[in-house]
Amino acid sequence: KESVWSEMQANPADFRVDFKKMEELFCQRAQTTTPRPQSSPSTLSPAAPEVNLLDSKRSLAVNIFLKQFKQFKKGGVVTGVVDTIRRAKGAELGAEKLRGLSRLLPEKHELEAIKSYSGSPAQLGHAELFFLKLSEVPGYALRVEAMAATRSNAVGFRLNALPKLLDTRANKPRFTFLHYIVEEAQKSSKDALTFLTELSYLHDVARLSVEGLEEDVRVLVKEIRQLNEKLKVDQHGIRPHFQEFLEAALREVDDLEKLAAKVRESWTRLALHFCEDPLKFQPEECFKLFSDFFTKIKQTIKDNEQRHKQEERMAKREAEKSVSTLRRGSRLSAPVRRTPPRTDEPCLVDQLMQEIRSGTFNLRRSDG
Repeated sequence: KESVWSEMQANPADFRVDFKKMEELFCQRAQTTTPRPQSSPSTLSPAAPEVNLLDSKRSLAVNIFLKQFKQFKKGGVVTGVVDTIRRAKGAELGAEKLRGLSRLLPEKHELEAIKSYSGSPAQLGHAELFFLKLSEVPGYALRVEAMAATRSNAVGFRLNALPKLLDTRANKPRFTFLHYIVEEAQKSSKDALTFLTELSYLHDVARLSVEGLEEDVRVLVKEIRQLNEKLKVDQHGIRPHFQEFLEAALREVDDLEKLAAKVRESWTRLALHFCEDPLKFQPEECFKLFSDFFTKIKQTIKDNEQRHKQEERMAKREAEKSVSTLRRGSRLSAPVRRTPPRTDEPCLVDQLMQEIRSGTFNLRRSDG
C-alpha cells in the first residue's frame, strides 16, 4: 500500500543516523554501587521482603505477561525480555505478546516511584524490576511500537506516537529525543524545517470539523433544491423574480456537492497515507496533533538555541579560567632575577684609599 512509510522507502533521504551518539545520549548510565561483604553461611540474615511499588492489579498483569516467556528462564525473564527489546528483535517475542506489552508500558508516575526507591534493586518485585530495566533502554516505548508494527507487516508507527518523542529523555538535563531529532535535522539541511512555515495554517484548520462542513453543505443543497421544486409548481408568478438566482444557486450547490465528495476522498487518502483506519479517522484530530507537534518543534528549536548559547558561554569561561591558571603558574615558576650592582658607582674601598693618599682622610674618634 502507498503510505508515508512506503514513500520514504522508495525515496530514502541522504541522512545517516548516528546510533552511537543516540546510545550515549539516551542510554541510562549504570549507577556504581559498593559491593557488600559476603556473610558466612552461619551468619546469614533472613531474606529481605520483596518491595512492591506498583498497584496490585498492575503488578499482577505485568507478572502474568512475564510468565509467558519460558525461553528466558535460564538467564532471567526480566533480563531476557529487556535485552530482546534493546536489540529490537521483535520476532523473538511475537506480534501478540508485543501488542500486549504495548498496553503494559510503564506510566510516568510509576517510573518516578520506582526510580526514587533507594534500596537494592534485587529486593524489587519482578514487575518493578522489569519497569526499571526497561526504562534504561533508549526509546523503549517507540521500540516496542515499531516492533509490534513490524510483526504486523507494517513499516512505521502510528501518528499518536509523535508526542512520545518528548517523553523519551536523554541523560543530559532538559534534552529529549525531539531535541535530538531537531538538532540533527538542522545539521543535515538548513531547509529541513521549512515545513513549519509552509504548514502554519494547520492551527486554524484544526478548529474546523470536516463532518460539520459536510452537514452544512447537505442542508444548503437540500434547501435550494426544495425551493426550486416549490417554484416549479408556483401559480402566482413568483418564479420569474428568482429565476436568475435559482439558476446560479443550483450550479453552486452542484459544485459544493462535488467539492464535498473530493474532501471525503482526500480524507480517505490522508488516512491511508498515515496508515490509519478511514472509518475511524478524524481529520481535525490529525490536524490538531500536527499543529501541537509543530508548536513543540518550534519550542524545541528555541531550547536548542538557548542551550548552545549557554554551552558557548560556559566554554568561554572555562577557556578564560584555564588561561588565567596557566599565567599564574608561569609567574610562580619563573626564576627570581637579582639586580646586578651598578658599575658607575665608585667602590668604597677604592674611595678610602684615595682619601688616605691625598691626606684628606679624617679619623673620627669617640669621646669616651
